Amino acid sequence: MRELLGDEGKKHLEDYLRSLPIRYFVDATAARTYASSQPITLAQADQLIAVVLEHTLIYQQGKGTDPGKVNWHDVWAPAGKILTGEQLAAFESSVEVWSLQKRVSLAKKAASPSP
Repeated sequence: MRELLGDEGKKHLEDYLRSLPIRYFVDATAARTYASSQPITLAQADQLIAVVLEHTLIYQQGKGTDPGKVNWHDVWAPAGKILTGEQLAAFESSVEVWSLQKRVSLAKKAASPSP
């Protein structure tokens, strides 16, 4: 791969691949706003992805990403400079729903008997 992309290109590809879970999460949120009066644009989604990755310690340490590992509290202020109030509310709601679903899933897993 290095021969094809070069060192710099290989690093960019690896960074992109490590960030995919966050990219999917932000893109899915943006898609849900499509029918609203203020959909999240591609440019806004790209900026938001950068902010979220800045506040994801495991990504900063060179590892992959997981929406559950993001310091969401620190994301809201910079996200508010990128998104409108309506868009930010939709994004916050998506994060909250995802967090609740994750907690329910983990609780069910913990409560189920082991085989």
